[in-house]
Amino acid sequence: MPPRTELRPGAAAAAGAAISAILLAGGRGSRLGGVDKALLRRGAQTQIERWIQELQGRDIATVVVGPPALEPLIPGSVPLVREAPGFAGPAAGVLAGAAALQRLGRDPESVGSAGSAKSEGAGAAPTRWTLLLAVDLTEPAALLDWLLGELEKPDVEKPHSEKLHVDAPIAVLPRDASGRQQYLSSAVPTDWLLGRVAALSPSEVEDRPLRWLLQGLEEAATLRRPVAPPEVSEDVDTLHDAQRLGMRLP
Repeated sequence: MPPRTELRPGAAAAAGAAISAILLAGGRGSRLGGVDKALLRRGAQTQIERWIQELQGRDIATVVVGPPALEPLIPGSVPLVREAPGFAGPAAGVLAGAAALQRLGRDPESVGSAGSAKSEGAGAAPTRWTLLLAVDLTEPAALLDWLLGELEKPDVEKPHSEKLHVDAPIAVLPRDASGRQQYLSSAVPTDWLLGRVAALSPSEVEDRPLRWLLQGLEEAATLRRPVAPPEVSEDVDTLHDAQRLGMRLP
């Protein structure tokens, strides 16, 4: 099946929100024996369902980047797109997600040809921040609450060394306890992200890490680099991780 690029009917409903999110849900899961991480379960819900529930509950406009097989688990109001080519890495996934967000903001009625109702407020001002997220992070509610709380902190709490200039937008790039950057638990200014990816092609970003895609952010934004609490930064890479964190395989 060719990579999906269109937005589904109903996706216009997310166009006017203050915060958007790109949820990457299309990895190979090679260290899990090929298991689709989006289909890992806790209780009665898959990871993709848990994430969508928490994002929608906070009115966060969301684009999912993943395979067409996820479509039955995702509401019609949430765009599902695919990086090109498939499995081209996180930078390619964010490129595809950002393109979908841009289409929503530019022409929210472009997805309404199949009968979806026009949403009041659709096509409003662009979102201020875009969250970059991974579906295998096991505590979506705790992570979202923590990340949004970091965005809401007053400017006076920023370390002096991270103040660039008064009008710089805020970006949050968390670290774990070891100091490793957690790029897929981050919040970046939407305008900056759309500008960064506008001139890039899928071939340029193929197999590139997010670290590469986010080059230049430090010059354009005031960075907050908080240490993420362990309880919000757990993810599933291996079968041992899944067992330890109470996740069931599909």
